[in-house]
Amino acid sequence: MNVLTHKEAKLAWANNEALLINNAAVNGWEEFFPANWGCDVFDAYEFQIKPRIVKIGDIEVAEPIKEPLSKGQQYFVPSLLTEKLANQLKWKNSAIDKTLLERGLIHLTEQDAINHAQAHIIVSGGTIQCNDDLTSNDEIVMFKQPVKENRSDINVVIKEPETIQPEENKSEKESVLEQSSEQDYQSRLQNLIDLAKVATTPKEANALATYTKTWTEEQRKPLLDAINIRLVELDKPNQSLLVRIKNAENIERLNQLEQEVHTCDAFIQPSLNESLSRRRQELTGFPF
Repeated sequence: MNVLTHKEAKLAWANNEALLINNAAVNGWEEFFPANWGCDVFDAYEFQIKPRIVKIGDIEVAEPIKEPLSKGQQYFVPSLLTEKLANQLKWKNSAIDKTLLERGLIHLTEQDAINHAQAHIIVSGGTIQCNDDLTSNDEIVMFKQPVKENRSDINVVIKEPETIQPEENKSEKESVLEQSSEQDYQSRLQNLIDLAKVATTPKEANALATYTKTWTEEQRKPLLDAINIRLVELDKPNQSLLVRIKNAENIERLNQLEQEVHTCDAFIQPSLNESLSRRRQELTGFPF
């Protein structure tokens, strides 16, 4: 989001636009209340237009930032796995930064990020109160292998009042309840899958499974698949091209790596080509 010039900030305020002020000495970007500031505030501070409101379920939260930030600028993201419900980061123009931006998870103020996290929790049927028994009763396992599904599912039963009603009306109500329940599940599932895709550690990815205790094995499977994919991505070794050549499992893979060699600096290509020939001989048994 763009920083306003002094003139633009004054004009926006005059037009009753909601503003954010960069109170860097205290909290960074926060909502601007003119009564709390002096007459020279527009000349001394940076301003931005306050993001518009969006809805998560029936809950209103500030719209996440849609444009890349300046390098080094701090921002906040909702966090379902920490007591504070928000994490503070700095924009580095990294892949993680861009992914969080694409997923609509970046806010300029900590409170907006907290509100965003609270909305996800409420939409998922959770509560905001801190559960001290979470870590003691629910051990989070650092999976290297695919996540094992907990088969002791808790079934949620919706009981209708025991009144006599026409069979047609009863069937219609049951259909509405089933449709509402399915929509709620799909919303929760998509929220958790989105969080799994941007998890930064295996612990953070695995912890998402603790939010599905009341789900059946079939309902839980899409999330577990997403968690497993993210765990594989996080566990990929950052190997050099030379190491990958030495570990190439077949000729097809070796040919792919040879294309990468062509893009390397001419100074190191002879050494890499020598390793390619050596590995090709090992795989085929014929000298090259």
